[in-house]
Amino acid sequence: MKKRIFLIVFLVTVIFSFSSDYTFKMGLGDYFLITGYNGSDNYISGQYTENDEFFIRSDGSFKDYDFLNSGDTIKLRFSDDITEDSTVLFFDHYAENNEMNLDYMLDIINGAQKFVYVSCYDIDNKGIINALVNASSRGIDVKVVVEASNRNNYTDFKFPKSGIKVIYDMNSALMHDKFIIVDGYCIMTGSTNFTENGLKKNSNNTLIIFSNVIAQYYMDEFSEQFYDLNFGKKFTQNTGISTVKLKTGDFDVYFTPEDDFRSEIVDLIDNAVSNINVMIFTFTDQEIADALIRAENRGVKVRTIMETYQASSQWSVYNSIKNEFDVVLDKNPDTFHYKTMIIDNEIIITGSFNFTNAAQEKNDENALVIHSSKIAESYNNEFEKLYKNYTENKK
Repeated sequence: MKKRIFLIVFLVTVIFSFSSDYTFKMGLGDYFLITGYNGSDNYISGQYTENDEFFIRSDGSFKDYDFLNSGDTIKLRFSDDITEDSTVLFFDHYAENNEMNLDYMLDIINGAQKFVYVSCYDIDNKGIINALVNASSRGIDVKVVVEASNRNNYTDFKFPKSGIKVIYDMNSALMHDKFIIVDGYCIMTGSTNFTENGLKKNSNNTLIIFSNVIAQYYMDEFSEQFYDLNFGKKFTQNTGISTVKLKTGDFDVYFTPEDDFRSEIVDLIDNAVSNINVMIFTFTDQEIADALIRAENRGVKVRTIMETYQASSQWSVYNSIKNEFDVVLDKNPDTFHYKTMIIDNEIIITGSFNFTNAAQEKNDENALVIHSSKIAESYNNEFEKLYKNYTENKK
């Protein structure tokens, strides 16, 4: 891939001297860069246009773009060379695959060519910290948004010292997002905080998605936070949800509190026909609980794994659902941190969104609804493994 990237940048430099019409074919990870850019009317999802530069990196899906720069016509053709445009990574208490999964995430960050934007509830994992610092040291534009209550020595001192600008939410509600955007072509998001516990001890999931269009949704959300300082109820405009079709499935992107994600969850549950598997950290929203009870009562098989400590909270719905359908408490000695629902072996709900009123009404959260039997199979396999582990010794 490095040779292909070099070739494209080299061609941009050389060919501009001889012609006014240019065509460039780009595969997954290839990027196109213009310095001295003045084509302000052009727009491509995932593009970077700061410091008089135009940068775009291919997500590996077929697209054609025509745009102008200084009177020159440039055609970018993204070749359709990706077979898997999304991958699910699962983390558990000191699981063997934790290190391999983290290495994959670090490889993507280390391969950044222009920018890395992070919006996270918490961050202290040394691998990710070092990858971001190293990226900044080689000229990558690294920006970070963090929940103010989780500021630490990395965000207060190491990041700024390394040229990484950090913004804290300074909002009474939680800035609970969990996503990393790399070069406008890749997004990493899910239930995982970018912490030592989140990536080594807790039960979590992270999706790696290659999509310029989905990346742009997250870039817009990041811009609202980093530049406009809009957090929680300060910003209430709906994002205008539309379905993004990828090879692995159809993706809908949500951000709360501006999007009514709770109603979407309830609607999906009410339309379920065969089975629902739930893995959830904090569950206090009675409206979602009632929808699951309705599903069970009409013959849908509902099974739920809940975090043990959170289930004991006085606000938890555990007592109202434990006799209504199959509810199992986790056995992770640390934290069962999922925020996931799999419906009819086809629909996946995941992200940072716990099933709480605060997640809908107050917090900054990001979530996905994915229509994909293949991705659902991965989540169901993980659910079955955990369900078996948590029930085999149940008395």
